[in-house]
Amino acid sequence: MRFIKPAGTSRGIMTTHKVWYVCLTSTTLPYKQGWGECAPLPGLSVDDRPDYESLLLSLSQRFEAEGRIDWAALKPYPSLYFGFESAWLQYERGDQLYFETDFSKGKTGIPINGLVWMGSLESMTSQVENLLSRGFSCIKFKIGALRFEDEWTLIRSIRKRFPVSALQIRVDANGAFTPEQAMARLHRLAELDIHSIEQPIKAGQWPAMARLTATSPLPIALDEELIGVHDQKSREALLDTIKPAYLVLKPSLHGGIEGCKSWIQLAEARQTGWWVTSALESNVGLTTIAQWCATLNNPLHQGLGTGSLYENNTCTALHIKGERLYHRPLQLAIPGSQKEKGQPEGGFLLNGQHFNWESLQAAYPSQHWPKSAHMDALMAFLSEWFDPSPTLTIQTSGSTGVPTSFKVPKSRLIYSARQTIQWFNLKEGDDCLLCLDLQFIAAKMMVIRALVGGLSLWIQAADGHPFKQTQQSFRFVPLVPMQVYNSLQHPAEKEALERCSTLLIGGAALSPELEQALQTVNTNVYASYGMAETLSHIALRKVNGKEASTWFTPLPGIHLSLTDTDCLRVEAPMLCVAPIETKDIAMLDEMGRFRILGRQDNLINTGGKKILAERLEATLSSYIKQPFAISKRPDTLLGERLVLVTEGPFDLTRLLGLEPAWTRPRELLVVDALPLTSSGKIDRATLEQWVNAQAPV
Repeated sequence: MRFIKPAGTSRGIMTTHKVWYVCLTSTTLPYKQGWGECAPLPGLSVDDRPDYESLLLSLSQRFEAEGRIDWAALKPYPSLYFGFESAWLQYERGDQLYFETDFSKGKTGIPINGLVWMGSLESMTSQVENLLSRGFSCIKFKIGALRFEDEWTLIRSIRKRFPVSALQIRVDANGAFTPEQAMARLHRLAELDIHSIEQPIKAGQWPAMARLTATSPLPIALDEELIGVHDQKSREALLDTIKPAYLVLKPSLHGGIEGCKSWIQLAEARQTGWWVTSALESNVGLTTIAQWCATLNNPLHQGLGTGSLYENNTCTALHIKGERLYHRPLQLAIPGSQKEKGQPEGGFLLNGQHFNWESLQAAYPSQHWPKSAHMDALMAFLSEWFDPSPTLTIQTSGSTGVPTSFKVPKSRLIYSARQTIQWFNLKEGDDCLLCLDLQFIAAKMMVIRALVGGLSLWIQAADGHPFKQTQQSFRFVPLVPMQVYNSLQHPAEKEALERCSTLLIGGAALSPELEQALQTVNTNVYASYGMAETLSHIALRKVNGKEASTWFTPLPGIHLSLTDTDCLRVEAPMLCVAPIETKDIAMLDEMGRFRILGRQDNLINTGGKKILAERLEATLSSYIKQPFAISKRPDTLLGERLVLVTEGPFDLTRLLGLEPAWTRPRELLVVDALPLTSSGKIDRATLEQWVNAQAPV
């Protein structure tokens, strides 16, 4: 995970934080799954070790082979314990909740403290101002990075503006004080009406800490002191020796939820206060912690506001309003998880009827439901989906060469589906149209979204006129540009298109003409960027309306950068095992948005000038109204010669006004129809073969 801004901690400045995700799936119900996060803190977690990944892998393989999780084997590794514990909790429920409370249902929020990170005086002051403006009544300062007097002066300036009745101030020293200097500093901080101080001296000094808690003028909370203390007797001895006022509990550090429960029982038996905080987890771990915390009904401010730290965080239903953390339920119906509305387990909605896999096989084909190519394709896909195998075969589009196939875990496909469902706020029962080729990822993902989200899927043959034979209104429809263009040419089809709430266009770039035509359409239209390797789209842009943009915005959990050749590099840990270096030449802005300029494969070097075929095609679209494409052929003088390929005759002299002159095609090839891939993109490889088969003009 990448921090939006460097985070100052007692262990130095952090710019990244490495995490691992665990997913539990069922071989009989692949859509049933549970996610957990394993996120050790470098230099702090007892299980922070060089072989962490291999340990996680070996334990996962062992548990899979044995068909059970050995919790005793996980106990020495708190962050691993928490990851598997979280995954199991969600898997057992079979839905998006780990715990069912008013918080997880979106009815109430959890009070949280604002956090001021270590940094310069100016930086910390700016953070304070931001938190106060957002309505926080409890702020925790990370101290120990600056001179104590400077930090004390900053806190005093805040206390002068806000009395105790208006603002609670906590400080976290992370063991920054020595035992010799600690008491004097505690007295100074007490002058500022501090609520409590976490870990004033380093952990492991029980007698020294006990002396501080016995005589300190302000309450002391233990944090790092709890790390590595696993057995019950040692925990009791620690609390009875030190007698802290509070415990600060972190599941990733303190033995998972079960470990924290043990600390809570011991604390409450001794009338010791406590609160829960995250330990820089991504939204996956934070969601688990927050939902568990809500079951405890602790009235104190909790430390759960770290979800906005990362630029490439995973998607989440959590959001902060004022000083409270809320959970916005995704309202997903996971087939097979529960029996809802009297429907049989494993059900889904298809063409207005409810089926499960067994009943669908009995109903199709039949006299009332004759065979069709698109239904055969759906049945073949569902057969693979409901197969016990945890993986699914995906095929690339073949737009830049021969299509290839690869296997991907079904759990990753489910994550992609949930991400789309959340982004577009799709609800159970929403009508969605599928009129794409099920050979490719876009159509497969639409089926998976319907299965995962309880959507009502209407399927028809992949046709260039998807609205020709339907009068129905749809909540969500994925299309390719050609289908949208064709629909806009016929009033009745355009009217049907405009009855749809949302169109998602992908598979190829929008032409300037189509983009312009969509500005008058009364439907929310989005263009997508993605590929088979990213399991459909990983970025979107609004095409029409007030929020229209020419820039793609990556979805949560996606990090983008450019390679040395200015091609887009995609990091999507929940979707892809490793980063993907595309051949899409792009430009990034300071907000992380991007534009695609063209394909590196389609770069033409003519006379030392580099031209992207797609960019030149966009320019030529104002000169040429018939279908066309730019290609190339070898040239003795120029290296590569620009060739214009058109459907039907065209007069090249109409391009004489095009500047600069080196962007003018030197040659024309007239064809009956441009070659297209099965996904509707220009087949550039075939086009170039046609060009080179023609004698030079």
